[in-house]
Amino acid sequence: MIPEMISHYRVICKLGEGGMGEVYLAEDTKLHRKVAIKSLPAKLLMDKKAQKRLVIEAQAAAQLDHPNICAIHEQLEEGDRCFIIMQYVEGETLSERIRRGPLAPRESLDIAAQIADALAEVHSHGIVHRDIKPQNIIITPLGRVKVLDFGLAKIVRGESVSENAGVTSLWFTDFEAIVGTAPYMSPEQAMHAALDGRSDLFSLGTLLYECASGKPPFCGCCVAEICSKVIHLDPPPPSQLNRWVPPGVDRITLKALEKRVELRYQSAVELMSDLREMRDLQPEDPSSHHDLLRPTAAQSAIALTITDDSQQRPPAFLGAALRDPSWVMPALSRSPQSVTA
Repeated sequence: MIPEMISHYRVICKLGEGGMGEVYLAEDTKLHRKVAIKSLPAKLLMDKKAQKRLVIEAQAAAQLDHPNICAIHEQLEEGDRCFIIMQYVEGETLSERIRRGPLAPRESLDIAAQIADALAEVHSHGIVHRDIKPQNIIITPLGRVKVLDFGLAKIVRGESVSENAGVTSLWFTDFEAIVGTAPYMSPEQAMHAALDGRSDLFSLGTLLYECASGKPPFCGCCVAEICSKVIHLDPPPPSQLNRWVPPGVDRITLKALEKRVELRYQSAVELMSDLREMRDLQPEDPSSHHDLLRPTAAQSAIALTITDDSQQRPPAFLGAALRDPSWVMPALSRSPQSVTA
C-alpha cells in the first residue's frame, strides 16, 4: 500500500494492479481534480530495472501533448518509491466495447482514426509504443479515444520512426525479449527484429480488424502459436466474419496487416487519412442490424478456423473489476498472452 498522502495528492483508493504496477485514484488537493497515480507493486520496489522502466514510461509519455493521449502530470519520488501522476480518464476500454459485439463501420473507423492521430504524435517524437491493444485504449463517454500505457515504449534513433532506422533501447538493452501482447504484435515484434513506427500501425490494424469483425485476427492456445500465426498467417478479410463490413474497411485493414513493412502504410498520417476518408463515407446513424451478432453458418465456420471460443477475447483489464465500470484507469493487467521483459 502506498502512503495516504503523496506530496499534495490524497490517495482515495486502489483501482487495480497488475504484474508491473498498481494504479490508485487520488485527489489533487491544490487543483481539486482527480488524478491517477501509478506505482510499482511491493514485490518490485527493489528491482532497479523495473524502477527504470517506470521512469522511462513517464519520460516517454510526458513528451507528448495530444488530445488522444493520456497526459502525464508529473513524476514524483518519495523514499524508495517512484510515482507517475497521470490524467484520470473516465470511460471504457476498447476491449470492453468490443465485448458487446462488432462495432458499426463508422464507429470502428472513427476510433482507429483517433488512435492513428495519437500514433502520429508518438512517432513524431521518435517513440514506438509497442503495446497498442484494446486494453490500452479508453473511449470516453463523448467518444474521445485515449491511448494509455507507455510502459513498453521504445526510443528509436532519428527524428522519424517511419523510416527503417536502427533501434536504441533505453531500458531493455541487457534483457531484451519478445515484448508486447501476442495477438496484437507485428511480425517483426514476434521475430524479435528491429522496430519502427510501422510496427504500431500493424498493431492498429489488428484493432481495426477486431472492431469490425468482433474477433482478433490472430489467436491460439499459447504465445508461440499466436506468434507463428502473426508471422505466417494471412487472416481472411473482416467482411467474411461480419457481412456488414464494407469493402473499404477490408482494404484498409488488410493493408495495415501486411507482413512486409514496405507494403504496409508507411506513416500514421497516411493511415489516418484513409481512415477518415472512409469514415466520412459511412452513414451517421447506421440502421440497426438485428442479426449483426448472429453470423451465418458460413461465417461461423470461417471464424472457427482462426480462433476458438476460449481465445476470442483477451481478458478485460481492470475496468471489469471496478465497482463502477464507467470509471476506468490506465491499463495494467497483462493477459496470459502478454509478454514483457
